[in-house]
Amino acid sequence: MRLTVHIDETVEEAVVTVRAPRMSEEVLRIQEALTTVSTGQRACVLGTRDDEARLIRFPDVLLFHTADKTVLARTREGDWKVRMRLRELVEVLDPAKFLQVNQGQIVNIDFVRRLDLSLAGTIKVELADGTDCFVSRRSLSGFKRALGF
Repeated sequence: MRLTVHIDETVEEAVVTVRAPRMSEEVLRIQEALTTVSTGQRACVLGTRDDEARLIRFPDVLLFHTADKTVLARTREGDWKVRMRLRELVEVLDPAKFLQVNQGQIVNIDFVRRLDLSLAGTIKVELADGTDCFVSRRSLSGFKRALGF
């Protein structure tokens, strides 16, 4: 990758153009990084499991959930303990990607496999890993609005 910066005092705001032969994982990571910088949002959270710690990118998280007063981030590799509270996560996560479905779960809508609308008064959300979540009545109207129905 080659980076070129041109300073032009006549420009009112920064303009970033990425030129690539095709869409790639690298281009997607650049786009994600620039979005994070421009919005001021965090891009990851520290997760721990046993004797291991790693930075978990938000796009890799299927859902955040609580278990025994602990907040966990579920990825395809399993659950990771995080030190942030759910209400803190709601403030830093992209609201276009993450929705709080009930008091103890925030789902990444990119990993929603299907919705079961047959239940009275709630919606069952099935995630890509087979996890089922239920939208609480308190969260139902916001959930429907966010998904456009």
